[in-house]
Amino acid sequence: MEKIAPFVKNCKNFYNIAKVLLKSADNNNIKGTIKERKMGLACSNIRLLTLTARKADCEYGISIDSMRKMALTREQSALSQEYYSKLQAKTISYYNNGQYNKINYNYLMGYGANYTAITAGTKPLKSENSMILTDYKGQVVMSEAYANAITAVLGSSAMDSQGRGGTFSTEKIPEILAELIPGYSAEQFKAVMDGDGIETSYEANGVQTITGEETGTSTTVNNSETSTNILQSIIDFYEPIFKAAAANGWTTEYNNEMKTNDDYVSDAIVSGSFQLATVNEDGNYDPDTSLTYFVTAGLVESRTDSDVREEITAWYNAEKERIANLSYANRMKEIDAKGVISTPKENAEVLEVVTGKVTSYTPYCSDGCQGYTASGKYVGNGDIYQYDPEYGMVHIVAGDRSYPFGTIVKLKNLNYFGEEIYAIVLDRGGAIGKDRRVLFDLLFASEDTARNFGVEYNVECEILRFGY
Repeated sequence: MEKIAPFVKNCKNFYNIAKVLLKSADNNNIKGTIKERKMGLACSNIRLLTLTARKADCEYGISIDSMRKMALTREQSALSQEYYSKLQAKTISYYNNGQYNKINYNYLMGYGANYTAITAGTKPLKSENSMILTDYKGQVVMSEAYANAITAVLGSSAMDSQGRGGTFSTEKIPEILAELIPGYSAEQFKAVMDGDGIETSYEANGVQTITGEETGTSTTVNNSETSTNILQSIIDFYEPIFKAAAANGWTTEYNNEMKTNDDYVSDAIVSGSFQLATVNEDGNYDPDTSLTYFVTAGLVESRTDSDVREEITAWYNAEKERIANLSYANRMKEIDAKGVISTPKENAEVLEVVTGKVTSYTPYCSDGCQGYTASGKYVGNGDIYQYDPEYGMVHIVAGDRSYPFGTIVKLKNLNYFGEEIYAIVLDRGGAIGKDRRVLFDLLFASEDTARNFGVEYNVECEILRFGY
């Protein structure tokens, strides 16, 4: 028994050790299982976050694409509106030599001193002499020749610096006509205007009918009636014009536009900038003589030229195809490719000079850009330039908050442009500032162009204006 007791005790100890080992193994198993479960949960969470981020990126991309699609749709809609507006646009015309012609100043108001258009019918003229051309203020639209004749009689002070003249006495009209039409005196014009004739004659040398040689004889030919009739025709045409000017004032401020644009008179009549008026004996305008009146009376024609319709339709189809085939990215590249013509202010004072890094950005970005600048300007449609009254069309930049919106900066020694450019501060940025990484951030329409610009260092920036 004494020998068995130690053995039994050893066996009991061994059993206890084994039990402890088993317990320890179980604990390790549990811990490992828990650890594995914890690791699996973490991976799932990371994957969930990744998917959530990916979803957000996709939703953002969809929203951007949607806005871009809406921009293209708006452009297409604007094109359609412009097309139908042009189709419905009318021109004011007159009929001559078997065709319609856009109405012009000469047809309505004569050819200055070239009175043969009146007496001999060498050029087209209106059929109603009392119909004249005025602006929307009722001032008679005068050519340079008519204005010169008036100022020659009334003096240079009769016309102001804007090319406008006031009322004057109708008694001056014979003198004005004599200044305008060479070869006739004011007394002759007045005599005919008073209902009298003029006495004129000339010496005619006799000519042999067959040989054409002069016979040596001469005859006094009385052409009083012919001369009187010529003057009467001139007076019939010009007197209503100058009577209206005498009673209502006159202007030459549209002459440049009329010289450079053949459609100006017709378009101005349609828009209401110019008006047709009927002049009575006193030089005043008859009431209720709208454009409809002159069209109905057959004095002018309101029509749409078929050739113009075909031209407009061809333009519309070409633009429609261009927009349909143009992706947003390509459209933005096209905008970036257009040169910006600024008009620098002469002798502009440089208020501040800073040198630093200039970067580039686009209307849409991953940091929350939604097509609007911090100043509120929408640039998502490619309207990435700003018109400034002092500097013309300028680029848009994001700048330091010390530069208020409207600040003008000249960016010099830019390698990308190869020349200096002018820009206006209309935006902000988290990394932009005098004490930060970027001095200015230059706006581009397309990502490709912005990427090509990249970053330019040591750019000299001259501040020419603080704010507006």
